[in-house]
Amino acid sequence: YREAMATGRVTSAEAYFAPLGTWFDVRTYPWAGGVMVHFRDIGARKAAEAERERLLADAEAARREAEAAWVAHTESERQFRTLADAIPTLAWTARPDGHIDWYNARWYEYTGTTPGQMEGWGWQSVHDPAELPWVLDRWRAGIASGEPVEMTFPLRGADGRFRPFLTRIVPLRDADGWVMRWFGTNTDVSSERAAREAAEAANRAKSEFLAVMSHELRTPLNAIGGYAELMEMGIRGPVTDAQREDLGRIQRSQRHLLGLVNEVLNYAKLETGTVRYDVADVVVSESLAAAEGLVAPQARARGLALAAGECPADVTVRADPEKLRQVLVNLLSNAVKFTEPGGRIAVACAADGARVRIAVRDTGVGIAADQFGRIFEPFVQVRAGLTRPHEGAGLGLAISRDLARGMAGDLTVESEIGVGSTFTVTLPAAP
Repeated sequence: YREAMATGRVTSAEAYFAPLGTWFDVRTYPWAGGVMVHFRDIGARKAAEAERERLLADAEAARREAEAAWVAHTESERQFRTLADAIPTLAWTARPDGHIDWYNARWYEYTGTTPGQMEGWGWQSVHDPAELPWVLDRWRAGIASGEPVEMTFPLRGADGRFRPFLTRIVPLRDADGWVMRWFGTNTDVSSERAAREAAEAANRAKSEFLAVMSHELRTPLNAIGGYAELMEMGIRGPVTDAQREDLGRIQRSQRHLLGLVNEVLNYAKLETGTVRYDVADVVVSESLAAAEGLVAPQARARGLALAAGECPADVTVRADPEKLRQVLVNLLSNAVKFTEPGGRIAVACAADGARVRIAVRDTGVGIAADQFGRIFEPFVQVRAGLTRPHEGAGLGLAISRDLARGMAGDLTVESEIGVGSTFTVTLPAAP
């Protein structure tokens, strides 16, 4: 006011009036020895200006944050590509739609291609045309689902040769779960495949050798057994008591060797996958009775009690009758072999939903818990707690478990040193 009165000129200013909570544009006009003051409410304009300043500040902050993020992203991308170029595996990245936009140096070294040739979907040129359709289907399915992809297929190298590669592709997602990029690797597995094939070939050769040798050995062993029986019958003249005793030793040794050869032959068949399973509905109690009948003489000879436990007559399994009998005879023979005179062997069965459990229990020497895995390995005999060696090739349990698994079942063990063992065969229940 004083300035307007002193100078005689119009003055203006913006002032905030706290009682009304708003801004005013105040203009002062000289008038008849005094002044006239005009107040205009500019609160809305001031609020708009303040909002504009806030928005500008927010925008600047966002710009700086985005710039910092881009710098960090660029540095991270640079570091990632440096690391990816250093690894021996082929690596690449793709956009969310599967368009590949970067390969590491190893890719170009192996394929002998250029970035221009590989851009986008150009990678198809280094694939085996016969394999490409299903590879494309798997890749497109992964893109559509957003899930990781794993597959093995051949890639052509710069030398024109195709080699198998294990390919793994994983999605890289943002904070909201959206796929932002794909990262893929291709690992050369030709050495591993060659080693596996060589091992399989060696294993087949070993099994074939065992099978041939077993057949070759059985022929003279059967002849020995036959001639010993003929001599015992007196075909070559009267047999003295001493000669009869010698012939008995020959026959026992022949049967023992023939049993070992048969075990080896059975195991060779299992390893080569030439065992046939004729699966049918089998009444468990009948199979147990048949197996017990075969083993009972051995049990009596060693002074063992062979007891039939609970096994309802209606319990039936899906199995090959002969293979099941072989498994049960093996388990009962093992129990006889490793149970001291005066001991007890019991068998039982029980249905448990869709499965049936057949248990063979003995009061033998028992097996240490850390040996449970080894007893099912071929040519292994665990002798914990034993004071004498036992006959056999150590194949009975290995064969039995393989046969059980071949019938969609299994063979397990529970045991305690000095208490005894329980071997349980689990098989599918018949419907």
